[in-house]
Amino acid sequence: SKITHGIKASDVYHTANNVFKKKMLHQYFIHGLGHGVGLDIHENPYIRPTRNELLLENMVFSIEPGLYLPWGGIRIEDLVVISQGRAKVLGKTLDEIIEI
Repeated sequence: SKITHGIKASDVYHTANNVFKKKMLHQYFIHGLGHGVGLDIHENPYIRPTRNELLLENMVFSIEPGLYLPWGGIRIEDLVVISQGRAKVLGKTLDEIIEI
C-alpha cells in the first residue's frame, strides 16, 4: 500500500488517479477518492487532488474510488486505519461479481 503515516491526502489521490491514467480511465474518475470517518461518516481529511492534510497514525478513513462511464459506473469502498505507520483495511471487499 502507498498509504503511510504522514502522507498527504492529495498524494494518495494522485496515486489512484495515475492507476486510472495507465488504464486510460482517468476521465471517468470525477470526484474525490475518500474522506475521514470518525464522529461523522464524512469528515476531514478529504482525499482530493488539492487537499494537503496529512494522514496520521490511528486515523480512520474511506478509500472509495469510483468510475462513472456513460453507460454506468462502479464504486467500491474500504475503510482503512493507519496503524503502525501503514494502512490496514478494516474488512474485506468482495472480489467477485454477484448477479442479482
